[in-house]
Amino acid sequence: MLVEASAGLDRWLRAWATATSPVAHQRLAEAFGTWEYDLLRDDLPWRTWSLTDDEEEVLRAELTGWLLQHAPTRLRMIGADPDLLDRIRLLGLPCPARWDDPHWPDHAY
Repeated sequence: MLVEASAGLDRWLRAWATATSPVAHQRLAEAFGTWEYDLLRDDLPWRTWSLTDDEEEVLRAELTGWLLQHAPTRLRMIGADPDLLDRIRLLGLPCPARWDDPHWPDHAY
């Protein structure tokens, strides 16, 4: 809702980047756990009302880039499940390599 109302994701990601408490790291793990199914399918993990497909793709790429840059270190700090870290790593791979990776989750995306 915040992204749609403000027409952007960058300010929310900047704010999240400054939230460095263990609780913030845990919320990141929980958020990605909820979002991973969509993100690994190259979809935005929430529905939008007014954005075009191209605008959604820009947001998805921005969120994915932020996760690739920030999430691994933060999640290691709280001892997150290694499988969660592998799924974040998979986001950085192109789809064919992602699907062929030995750590690709065994549930269908």
